[in-house]
Amino acid sequence: MALNYRKIMVAVDLTKNSIPVVEAAIELAEKFDSKVQVIHVLPEIHSEILHYVSVIENSGDIEKLKSDYRKKSQKIVTEKILKLIKSEIGDKVREEYLTDVAIHFGSPSQQILEAADKTNADLIVIGAHGKDRLGHALLGSEAEKLVKKTTRPLLMVPLVH
Repeated sequence: MALNYRKIMVAVDLTKNSIPVVEAAIELAEKFDSKVQVIHVLPEIHSEILHYVSVIENSGDIEKLKSDYRKKSQKIVTEKILKLIKSEIGDKVREEYLTDVAIHFGSPSQQILEAADKTNADLIVIGAHGKDRLGHALLGSEAEKLVKKTTRPLLMVPLVH
């Protein structure tokens, strides 16, 4: 079976821990002449908080508050991710490889899997924690869920703390 990773999805957080993960994805993209999509998953805002904010702002439109939160968050987080990548990796990232940054909301493992299916990603690249000997702590709970649920190739990059 020949490896042919044309579409690579790389999951990141907003820390420098993401840098070796992005570097691994870019290195693979260079070898396979692939495209890399960066994905970050934010938590949904709880309905109780939305209700509270709507009362404070005297606005009954909870869906508009949720929509505004998503739009602002997507813009801010996309900028932070691109700034982090540019400052830490710099000229190693050629724009031809990095296609876009996608911000999703909800469960990280679920959103990553759904996005990989939607974009037909050939490979998912994630970071894996190595904190202790406990099962899920070795990977991180979200990474462990991805390992168990994915049907796609998954590359786990060890994160050194």
